[in-house]
Amino acid sequence: MSNSLHLKEQGNKYFSSGNYAGADSLYSQAIIADPKNPALYTNRAMARLKLDQWDSVITDCEACLQLTPENMKARYILAQAQLALGDYDASVANALHAHKLCVATNDRSLAALTALVLKCKKERWEDREKKRVREAKDLEREVLELLGKEKDNALAGTDDG
Repeated sequence: MSNSLHLKEQGNKYFSSGNYAGADSLYSQAIIADPKNPALYTNRAMARLKLDQWDSVITDCEACLQLTPENMKARYILAQAQLALGDYDASVANALHAHKLCVATNDRSLAALTALVLKCKKERWEDREKKRVREAKDLEREVLELLGKEKDNALAGTDDG
Protein backbone atom coordinates (compact mmCIF):
# COMPACT_ATOMS: atom_id res chain seq x y z
CA MET A 1 0.00 0.00 0.00
CA SER A 2 1.33 3.44 -0.91
CA ASN A 3 2.11 5.95 1.81
CA SER A 4 -0.55 8.39 0.57
CA LEU A 5 -3.22 5.67 0.58
CA HIS A 6 -2.24 4.65 4.12
CA LEU A 7 -2.38 8.29 5.27
CA LYS A 8 -5.76 8.74 3.57
CA GLU A 9 -7.19 5.66 5.30
CA GLN A 10 -5.88 6.89 8.65
CA GLY A 11 -7.40 10.29 7.92
CA ASN A 12 -10.72 8.61 7.13
CA LYS A 13 -10.62 6.86 10.53
CA TYR A 14 -9.91 10.13 12.31
CA PHE A 15 -12.69 11.84 10.36
CA SER A 16 -15.19 9.08 11.20
CA SER A 17 -14.36 9.39 14.88
CA GLY A 18 -14.86 13.18 14.80
CA ASN A 19 -11.19 14.12 15.03
CA TYR A 20 -11.31 16.59 12.15
CA ALA A 21 -8.06 18.36 13.00
CA GLY A 22 -6.24 15.02 13.04
CA ALA A 23 -7.87 14.05 9.75
CA ASP A 24 -6.83 17.40 8.26
CA SER A 25 -3.22 16.76 9.25
CA LEU A 26 -3.19 13.25 7.78
CA TYR A 27 -4.84 14.35 4.54
CA SER A 28 -2.28 17.16 4.29
CA GLN A 29 0.55 14.64 4.60
CA ALA A 30 -1.14 12.45 1.97
CA ILE A 31 -1.37 15.43 -0.40
CA ILE A 32 2.36 16.05 0.00
CA ALA A 33 2.96 12.41 -0.94
CA ASP A 34 0.47 12.43 -3.85
CA PRO A 35 -0.48 15.97 -4.94
CA LYS A 36 -2.31 14.74 -8.07
CA ASN A 37 -4.96 12.74 -6.17
CA PRO A 38 -8.22 14.76 -6.21
CA ALA A 39 -9.84 12.63 -3.48
CA LEU A 40 -7.25 13.82 -0.99
CA TYR A 41 -8.24 17.45 -1.56
CA THR A 42 -11.96 16.76 -1.16
CA ASN A 43 -11.35 14.71 1.97
CA ARG A 44 -9.26 17.47 3.51
CA ALA A 45 -11.86 20.03 2.39
CA MET A 46 -14.55 18.05 4.18
CA ALA A 47 -12.48 17.95 7.38
CA ARG A 48 -11.89 21.68 7.10
CA LEU A 49 -15.59 22.23 6.46
CA LYS A 50 -16.26 20.59 9.83
CA LEU A 51 -13.68 22.96 11.36
CA ASP A 52 -15.35 26.03 9.77
CA GLN A 53 -12.17 26.87 7.84
CA TRP A 54 -14.09 28.24 4.87
CA ASP A 55 -11.22 29.80 2.91
CA SER A 56 -9.14 26.63 3.20
CA VAL A 57 -12.13 24.57 2.08
CA ILE A 58 -12.46 26.75 -1.01
CA THR A 59 -8.73 26.47 -1.76
CA ASP A 60 -8.86 22.66 -1.50
CA CYS A 61 -11.96 22.40 -3.68
CA GLU A 62 -10.40 24.65 -6.30
CA ALA A 63 -7.25 22.49 -6.27
CA CYS A 64 -9.39 19.41 -6.78
CA LEU A 65 -11.33 21.07 -9.60
CA GLN A 66 -8.04 21.93 -11.32
CA LEU A 67 -7.38 18.18 -11.45
CA THR A 68 -10.97 17.07 -12.16
CA PRO A 69 -13.27 19.93 -13.24
CA GLU A 70 -16.40 17.78 -13.08
CA ASN A 71 -15.85 16.56 -9.52
CA MET A 72 -19.28 16.47 -7.92
CA LYS A 73 -18.00 16.14 -4.34
CA ALA A 74 -15.70 19.16 -4.73
CA ARG A 75 -18.56 21.28 -6.08
CA TYR A 76 -20.85 20.10 -3.25
CA ILE A 77 -18.32 21.00 -0.55
CA LEU A 78 -17.37 24.25 -2.30
CA ALA A 79 -21.02 25.35 -2.41
CA GLN A 80 -21.32 24.80 1.35
CA ALA A 81 -18.24 26.92 2.10
CA GLN A 82 -19.38 29.68 -0.25
CA LEU A 83 -22.79 29.65 1.40
CA ALA A 84 -21.19 29.97 4.84
CA LEU A 85 -19.24 33.01 3.59
CA GLY A 86 -22.36 34.62 2.12
CA ASP A 87 -21.28 34.18 -1.50
CA TYR A 88 -24.81 33.22 -2.49
CA ASP A 89 -24.53 33.39 -6.28
CA ALA A 90 -21.41 31.23 -6.34
CA SER A 91 -22.92 28.75 -3.89
CA VAL A 92 -26.05 28.39 -6.03
CA ALA A 93 -23.95 27.95 -9.18
CA ASN A 94 -21.76 25.23 -7.64
CA ALA A 95 -24.69 23.46 -5.97
CA LEU A 96 -26.55 23.41 -9.29
CA HIS A 97 -23.45 22.15 -11.10
CA ALA A 98 -23.03 19.35 -8.54
CA HIS A 99 -26.74 18.53 -8.84
CA LYS A 100 -26.45 18.32 -12.63
CA LEU A 101 -23.45 15.98 -12.32
CA CYS A 102 -25.35 13.88 -9.79
CA VAL A 103 -28.34 13.48 -12.09
CA ALA A 104 -26.10 12.67 -15.06
CA THR A 105 -24.29 9.91 -13.15
CA ASN A 106 -27.38 8.67 -11.28
CA ASP A 107 -25.47 9.11 -8.02
CA ARG A 108 -27.10 8.23 -4.72
CA SER A 109 -26.40 11.73 -3.34
CA LEU A 110 -29.32 13.30 -5.20
CA ALA A 111 -31.41 14.03 -2.09
CA ALA A 112 -28.52 15.76 -0.31
CA LEU A 113 -27.63 17.79 -3.39
CA THR A 114 -31.24 18.78 -3.99
CA ALA A 115 -31.48 19.92 -0.36
CA LEU A 116 -28.28 21.96 -0.76
CA VAL A 117 -29.54 23.63 -3.96
CA LEU A 118 -32.75 24.60 -2.18
CA LYS A 119 -30.87 25.86 0.88
CA CYS A 120 -28.51 27.97 -1.26
CA LYS A 121 -31.41 29.43 -3.25
CA LYS A 122 -33.40 30.13 -0.07
CA GLU A 123 -30.50 31.91 1.63
CA ARG A 124 -29.78 33.91 -1.53
CA TRP A 125 -33.44 34.95 -1.72
CA GLU A 126 -33.49 35.90 1.98
CA ASP A 127 -30.33 37.98 1.53
CA ARG A 128 -31.80 39.76 -1.48
CA GLU A 129 -35.06 40.35 0.38
CA LYS A 130 -33.19 41.90 3.33
CA LYS A 131 -31.38 44.22 0.93
CA ARG A 132 -34.65 45.12 -0.80
CA VAL A 133 -36.35 45.94 2.52
CA ARG A 134 -33.34 47.99 3.65
CA GLU A 135 -33.33 49.91 0.35
CA ALA A 136 -37.09 50.50 0.61
CA LYS A 137 -36.65 51.90 4.13
CA ASP A 138 -33.82 54.13 2.95
CA LEU A 139 -35.98 55.39 0.09
CA GLU A 140 -38.92 56.01 2.42
CA ARG A 141 -36.69 57.99 4.80
CA GLU A 142 -35.33 60.02 1.90
CA VAL A 143 -38.82 60.79 0.59
CA LEU A 144 -40.01 61.84 4.06
CA GLU A 145 -36.99 64.13 4.45
CA LEU A 146 -37.69 65.73 1.07
CA LEU A 147 -41.37 66.16 1.93
CA GLY A 148 -40.38 67.73 5.25
CA LYS A 149 -38.04 70.16 3.50
CA GLU A 150 -40.69 70.96 0.92
CA LYS A 151 -43.22 71.62 3.70
CA ASP A 152 -40.72 73.82 5.57
CA ASN A 153 -40.01 75.78 2.38
CA ALA A 154 -43.72 76.20 1.71
CA LEU A 155 -44.33 77.41 5.27
CA ALA A 156 -41.36 79.76 5.06
CA GLY A 157 -42.83 81.18 1.86
CA THR A 158 -46.19 81.90 3.51
CA ASP A 159 -44.53 83.70 6.44
CA ASP A 160 -43.02 86.26 4.06
CA GLY A 161 -46.38 87.31 2.71
